[in-house]
Amino acid sequence: MICLLAPPADEKYETARIKQLRQGNYEVLLPETTEQLSDMIRSLTVKPIRLPEIFLNGFLRLRLPLLEEHTNVLKSLLEHDYPYLNQRYQELNQISCPTLILWGREDQLFTVDGAHYFLKLIPKSEAIIFDDCGHFMAIDKPLEVAESIVTFLNHHCNCQ
Repeated sequence: MICLLAPPADEKYETARIKQLRQGNYEVLLPETTEQLSDMIRSLTVKPIRLPEIFLNGFLRLRLPLLEEHTNVLKSLLEHDYPYLNQRYQELNQISCPTLILWGREDQLFTVDGAHYFLKLIPKSEAIIFDDCGHFMAIDKPLEVAESIVTFLNHHCNCQ
């Protein structure tokens, strides 16, 4: 069984945020300041999250030493892999196991139609779209996401 949580979809499902990222504005996903981090969290969630400044600063302090490495990885993915995603995704029709696709209706990376894109590609797939939910589904809808995955696993698992 496979569970996909809003994976990168075809270019036609991109939002302005992904377009910014592809133009080299990496702070969209790799924030360098507390303001950028707050903006990223705010844009990728629907549920208002009030994180203490100390938490934001601590998170950044842990990530900043790896920022250059993360930027290089992201840049490489966008330059070398992303242009060929659609071709590689055509192989998804060979997946023979049940697949659950989860998506937030207000996802600000790829539009909700990305879920339907994967539904068409993957046989034996089903999608659950969460209302009032962004890309960070585990923040916006933690219980619903967990329950959906457990229900899917229980439904398709042959074990007790």
